[in-house]
Amino acid sequence: MASLIIEIILWVLKITLVLSVMGLCGNAFENKIVATVVAIGILALSIMLFHAIDGDFKKEKIMENERIKYINTEVYKKPM
Repeated sequence: MASLIIEIILWVLKITLVLSVMGLCGNAFENKIVATVVAIGILALSIMLFHAIDGDFKKEKIMENERIKYINTEVYKKPM
């Protein structure tokens, strides 16, 4: 349950960050077409970045779970 809440908070922060960058792009360029193209580019890059970060965390968690499973096997345990 706590991980779900943390993930929701992270997505809210991601969306807020992207929207604020898009707002900055709109204010930085006088030409609205250029501002829109730059904002869409930044949005696409941020989505790719967040997806890569999420993928890395998931892979790390899977590897940790596999390590724990290996440690709990009979092969690794010391004989009594």
